[in-house]
Formats: sequence, C-alpha cells, structure tokens
Amino acid sequence: MQSDMKTSEMKLSFLALVFLLFSCKKDRSCEACDNNNGFKDATIIYTGPFETDGCDWVVKIGTDQYYHPDVLDAEFKQNELNVKICYELAADKFHCGIAGTGMPIIHVLGIRK
Repeated sequence: MQSDMKTSEMKLSFLALVFLLFSCKKDRSCEACDNNNGFKDATIIYTGPFETDGCDWVVKIGTDQYYHPDVLDAEFKQNELNVKICYELAADKFHCGIAGTGMPIIHVLGIRK
C-alpha cells in the first residue's frame, strides 16, 4: 500500500514537472531590439504637466502617432529629442488633457539617442 502511494506521488510530481516545462515560454520581447529592425525613429515631446492639462512626456512616432511611455529615463527627458526606440504596445491607455481621450501606453524595451 505504501509503495502505491509513493508511485502515485512520483507520477504526480512528474506530471507537474512536465506541465511546468510546457507552460513556460521564453520571453522574446528583447529579441526585436537585438537588431536595428526593432528600433523606430521617434521624438520625445514634453506636453506640459498634468495639472495644466498636459500629458507629461510622450513619444511621437511617425507624423501623428503619439504614445505615453510607462517609464522614461531622465536622460531622455528633453523636449524635441530625436531617438531610436524599441517598444511593446501595452493593453492600457493613458488619460490626460482636457479631452481625456486615451493615449496608447508603450513599454520601452530599448531607447538610444
């Protein structure tokens, strides 16, 4: 009886290990930044403080795509700074300004001047 329980415990442990191995996936978010194809030309823009209906720091990509970075290092907080940026689009939106329309949030994976 005791050996049956030990065998059952081993089977259960093995199944848990197999499930764990197959359920984990490798984080590939940085792979896009490993080459220049993942980086896009962008401009950092200061739109003003929240208190005066600004949206703080935003990233402009292309001619009319504006995003709010979830984190932006102090060295990149320069108005009209041209950068190359690699990012992921987040599911949330950032609400600011008088209209309060949602601006897409990005997670900055890599940024350089």
